[in-house]
Formats: sequence, structure tokens, C-alpha cells
Amino acid sequence: MTRATTPGGVLTLLTGAAGAGKTTLTRSRFPRRVCYARDWACGVVSDNPNDQSTETRAEATALIGLIVDARLRRGLHVAVDSTGK
Repeated sequence: MTRATTPGGVLTLLTGAAGAGKTTLTRSRFPRRVCYARDWACGVVSDNPNDQSTETRAEATALIGLIVDARLRRGLHVAVDSTGK
């Protein structure tokens, strides 16, 4: 788990293999409102969290980027997990 303090807030970033427990770890350590997973974002943009097509991954990554930027600008904590594909 990497934790970086930014001028506005705190970013926690977890990367690792699929099924390694990244989402479980973030949800057990932090309030749900600060936890975002790329699989969740894939589900938001395509109605299928298992859709790992290039287009869906790109749109999901952009969505998480918007959330991260908005939370950090407000001085809030955000935790993100992704397989890094």
C-alpha cells in the first residue's frame, strides 16, 4: 500500500494481481466513501465490472481520475485500487 500526502489531501494507491485482496483491504481500513476500485468504475461505465476491454478500462480510469482530483482538491482522503493493467 502506497500512501502519498498531496497539497490538498491524502491518496492511498493499491496495485496488485487480480484477486489479491486489494479491495477487501481498502474497505476494511477506510470508510467506503473514500474507496474506489477500477472494477467498480468499469461497472459504472459499462454495467459490467468484469468488462476489461481497452475502451472500458480507459473510460473507467478517467472516471476515477475525476473523483481523485475532486477529493484531493477538497483536502479529502481517497483510496484507489487497480490491477495496473
